[in-house]
Amino acid sequence: MLDSGAWDVTLTRMLPWVGLVPPDTGLTNTNGFERVLAAGLYPPKPLMPETDWTLIRNYYITKAPRYLPQPKGVEFVGSQSTFAAVIPDTPFDASCIAVRIEPETGVVWATHDPTKTVYRMTPELNWQNPPLKPGGSPVEMRFTSGGMVGALIGSFMPSFEKTGALIRWREGKAETLAASLHRPTDVLPVDLNGDGREDLVVCEYGHFTGSVFWLENKGDTFQRHTLLEMPGCLNAASADFNGDQRPDLVILTGQAREAVYLLLNLGDNQFEPRMLLTRQPMWGHSHIEVADFNNDNHPDLLITNGDNGELDPALSRPYHGVRVHLNDGKNDFTKELFFSQPGAYKALARDFDQDGDLDIASIAYFADYKLNPNAGFIYLRQDKSLQFSAHTLPEADRGRWITLDAGDVDRDQDIDLFLGAYNMPQRQIPDALQKRWAENPTPILILKNLTK
Repeated sequence: MLDSGAWDVTLTRMLPWVGLVPPDTGLTNTNGFERVLAAGLYPPKPLMPETDWTLIRNYYITKAPRYLPQPKGVEFVGSQSTFAAVIPDTPFDASCIAVRIEPETGVVWATHDPTKTVYRMTPELNWQNPPLKPGGSPVEMRFTSGGMVGALIGSFMPSFEKTGALIRWREGKAETLAASLHRPTDVLPVDLNGDGREDLVVCEYGHFTGSVFWLENKGDTFQRHTLLEMPGCLNAASADFNGDQRPDLVILTGQAREAVYLLLNLGDNQFEPRMLLTRQPMWGHSHIEVADFNNDNHPDLLITNGDNGELDPALSRPYHGVRVHLNDGKNDFTKELFFSQPGAYKALARDFDQDGDLDIASIAYFADYKLNPNAGFIYLRQDKSLQFSAHTLPEADRGRWITLDAGDVDRDQDIDLFLGAYNMPQRQIPDALQKRWAENPTPILILKNLTK
């Protein structure tokens, strides 16, 4: 899982969790930490003698390898003719935290995190004025019949404070639907109870605490229902997993409990949680979506794991990448296809080349910028049934891509891609590349689909 140096850091961070040092040891900001203490997450007394802990620590550090096996480099196969890169003029720097394509219009919404501003670009690549000020930084935006719904994270960096919110933007202003949220990272519109109104599923990623809840649309108001209470709830996707014609939910979790949960919709606002997949705590889950890759009418899972922000420099991990988990028809997902991509952050399944099967587009926020900087974006084209070839573009190293969306922006009946860069410095990124990003930033990269 980790090399010896990373275990040294990690085991030191674990000391409060076994009660050998005070809970706030090492914290630089304790605002809101009283909620964590009140939740009783830390043991009231040591769980073991310090001598036992020393033995455990020494065992891990001495038995762990000095270096992890290096990930197999992405083997790109020749050139591709599906996409061409377009770099638009952009009124903000490379601190873009979210992009979303409005399906009905092709308008692209982009969040600039430092100024907490949302910019909108037309299909003609013109930026609309004035930009929007929703009261925070939406890290996810969805479009409903009632307007754009956005998850304002509050703090991009880990925080104990509940400064996030869920807003709806309509008629030129933001309406707060839920306040005092703990770092919400996703909102999913879906009619869960079959009343014809879109409800909202919200993931609070949090920090040591978090949750998944849904807001039942009552027409003029929303009623909150809790689904899961745990930190690290990243994002949600929906499909009918048991054939009862009701939308079920899958939830991807990170932090210490790296897993995939299925929430079966039983009707009458009741859900049955099941754990579909579980991973070791260093796994680094980052995104999930549902798609049927083998056309058997059973929803499969497309999952990325590559979150690598807890160590600086980031540790290159051979298990990071893109995975397709195939559904056997009984919601068993043990069969998987794996594509190596260090730092993988988000993948989308679409038929980009319009040949009748699903391809994959994936970005990596923690890519191997020294050895393979162009692997920050990968186009996995499905050439034969469940056989994919990897492609990229020369422009893929123009930014540190944190966000990705797909849609027909230019209205020509094929699916384009929009990538957004958040060029935070990190020690594993070569100085020359960071200098190039600073001098010639590319906040937005458009991959125009050439199929039509």
